[in-house]
Amino acid sequence: MRFMSLVLGGALLVACGQDPATAPPPEEPTEGELVEGTLGGDADLEGGCAWLEAADGRYDVMYPDGYTIAFDPVRVVGPDGEVVAEEGEVLRVRGHIDAEMMTVCQVGTVFRAEEVLNGE
Repeated sequence: MRFMSLVLGGALLVACGQDPATAPPPEEPTEGELVEGTLGGDADLEGGCAWLEAADGRYDVMYPDGYTIAFDPVRVVGPDGEVVAEEGEVLRVRGHIDAEMMTVCQVGTVFRAEEVLNGE
């Protein structure tokens, strides 16, 4: 009986598996989505919230490590300490929507930026 279980288990593995030589190539990683919008924010909302106002709605952007949001005026500051964009300026970021994440601000669709493209 034990031998039969091993044979059946092996047959299932072979049937479910795919020969690596005939398997389709893995999908190439995507570059991510591009969001372009006007930087806005409110220093008094939940202790300070910023967003990008795009043609298709508002985005609550989670910037890559090293980037910070400052207020008075609202601005995005890069890892080098330089201002990337100020309130009212257009900012472009590349990344992905994170529909599962909620933020304290809840001012729009959460967008996890992997790259900030201003100045390019």
